[in-house]
Amino acid sequence: MRLYWRVITIGLFCLVFTYQFAFADSVSGLVNKGNSFYNQQNFAEALKRYNEAQEIDPNSGVVNFDQGAAYYKQGDYQQAESSFTKALVSQDKKLEAKANYNIGNSKYQQARSKEKNNLQEAINLLSDSLNYYKRAIELEGEDKDAKINYEFTKEKIEILKEQLKQQQSSQSDKTKKKEKKQDNKESQQNQQQTNQPEEREDSQSQDKQEDQSSEPDKAEEKKEGKQEKAPPENEKKEEDQPKEGNSEKESIDNRKMNEEEAKLLLENYRQEEETLDVQKRKKTQNYPDVLKDW
Repeated sequence: MRLYWRVITIGLFCLVFTYQFAFADSVSGLVNKGNSFYNQQNFAEALKRYNEAQEIDPNSGVVNFDQGAAYYKQGDYQQAESSFTKALVSQDKKLEAKANYNIGNSKYQQARSKEKNNLQEAINLLSDSLNYYKRAIELEGEDKDAKINYEFTKEKIEILKEQLKQQQSSQSDKTKKKEKKQDNKESQQNQQQTNQPEEREDSQSQDKQEDQSSEPDKAEEKKEGKQEKAPPENEKKEEDQPKEGNSEKESIDNRKMNEEEAKLLLENYRQEEETLDVQKRKKTQNYPDVLKDW
């Protein structure tokens, strides 16, 4: 019974050892194939082999580092940064230093793509890059490339800060000019709005003045019109007097009085004629008739 368990334990140990050997051989084999394509600058095929190896051993610092290098060569700097960051867990200090250095390079390349559109973001990326170069120098003081890149990036940050300052100043001037222009436009509009009622009042006052000046003319016209029409109105009044009150009776009485006066006058006239005839007759009786007319 004890022998049986010993045989099983030995068998399991051999199986695990064989699996680990085969696993290591497959990962290293894939990495070697990837490195071969990488040296031929066939970065797409190299990345395929590194990805296959990464699926087998996702925590391998070497695999992640090589994978990041392939991404970097293809210009995918964000993905390269991610792979290099995973390689930082390696216990190998030299590999960790190289990973920090390459992360600095990846961030520097990302900053270059932001210079034209977003200077502030480019400065932030360069500042991060500076920190990774500094860490690489701390891990491996003899890394001359890290020191050179550190100084170069530091100067680049100062240049971009100056450009950002000029850009902000220019934008501020443009904003001020735009605001000033807007203020002038609003003030002109307000002035026009405030002037409109005054113009209306002036126009109304002018209309009133014209009306007032035209009123005397109209009054004169009305007066003249009345004077011209006055005679027929007076005539109408004289003719239309019977229509008012008791004027009709008075006119009738006046007519009767006029008729009686006329009769009296006629009677007087007749009497005077008769008196004259009588007197003539009396005179003619004393003289003889005339026989001839000399």
